[in-house]
Amino acid sequence: MENENNFLQLQDTFNQLWGELNALDLMVLGLSQAGDPYVKGFGMICSHFREIMEEMQQCLEQFSSNQD
Repeated sequence: MENENNFLQLQDTFNQLWGELNALDLMVLGLSQAGDPYVKGFGMICSHFREIMEEMQQCLEQFSSNQD
């Protein structure tokens, strides 16, 4: 039961991170429209963050399927 609670908490944290990544994406869009010189740097951060989040999602899905 404790493992299930820990997994649910991990999923909640993961979902919060996705929301934060979406906020960063919106910030990059705004910087791009404003012609800000830092847009490429923030875009690279978002891209890297997205890759990590996709890897984490795969790990969570694998873990979840192994629990069934």
